[in-house]
Amino acid sequence: MDYRKYLLIFLCSLLFHTINAQNNCLKKAQRLFDDGQLSQIPSILQPCFSSFTRDEKVEAYKLLTLVWLYCDEFGKADTAIQKILLIKPDYPLSATEDKLFLSLYSQYRTKPLYSYGISTGTNFTRIQPINKYGVYNLHENSEYTRFSRPGFRLGIFYNRILTNKLNIGCDINFIRNNYRVTQDILGFTKLSFSETQNKLLFPVCIEYSFNFRKVEPYFLLGFSTEILLNSNATVYREFKYSQKEKITGAPIKMTHARRIFNFSAIAGAGMKYKVRKSYFYLDVKYFKGILKQNDPTERYSNNELVFNYYYIESDFKLNMLLFSFGYAISIYKPVKINAIGKQNEEK
Repeated sequence: MDYRKYLLIFLCSLLFHTINAQNNCLKKAQRLFDDGQLSQIPSILQPCFSSFTRDEKVEAYKLLTLVWLYCDEFGKADTAIQKILLIKPDYPLSATEDKLFLSLYSQYRTKPLYSYGISTGTNFTRIQPINKYGVYNLHENSEYTRFSRPGFRLGIFYNRILTNKLNIGCDINFIRNNYRVTQDILGFTKLSFSETQNKLLFPVCIEYSFNFRKVEPYFLLGFSTEILLNSNATVYREFKYSQKEKITGAPIKMTHARRIFNFSAIAGAGMKYKVRKSYFYLDVKYFKGILKQNDPTERYSNNELVFNYYYIESDFKLNMLLFSFGYAISIYKPVKINAIGKQNEEK
């Protein structure tokens, strides 16, 4: 029992001495820097790096950066500051930073090179009628109501950073759109038509961001290509002034009556919350449909819709409000800005 107590005391003592040695290492190096004895600092710090914490490594590399700058060892200064940016890409500059350090820091790209991640969300779809068709007098008012119903989305995305404020992003999404319309027909019956569409969505957006330390709000504009996978409708017709049982049946396949490829214009806004080399984001986007959803050549092709439900489909577009939440990993590669320019010239 006694030997365990002594072993615990020994381990605690060893840990205390290790932490103390690290602190002494940095303190001693800082004292030497303040006294102008720069040549000894690298040899004092080097043995301690393996046991430094993340923040202590940043502090040590910053001290080395200053040492090499004051010694005119600019290549070594570049190596040291790159280590800082790899460990802590969001390194916060203070108002009291050394001018030489600030000058070198400003020469580096501190934004990530690109990011990728996963996202999910919900959407609300609303139809936009264009040309009306029906079995009733189109010149008379007929009660027609549109309902937005929630759907969902799941996807992956990739963002490429272009400048400090501009990004370009592309997504691959599976999305489900739901909507419902009701309509009075001929004054004595009422129709309900609910459609569910499953699609692949490929939006490409340009983001303009406002850079803060942890939070990054942004606006975006873009364009989306959509591929319809399948579409099904649940339809029923009920009688307004009698107790007759409503007319309904199995879901009706609508894929053949829909445009397979479609496009949307996108506008939106959101916010990113940075967590070290990653971030969470929350945004809202509005998708404005460009082409008709329906295929006019298939308007009268389904006898069940026409004769059982008295439904002849109007031309329409689909618009969507999309709310998204996601998580991304940022990939950093600290490179001097003028070095990027030289690489581009060589290409």
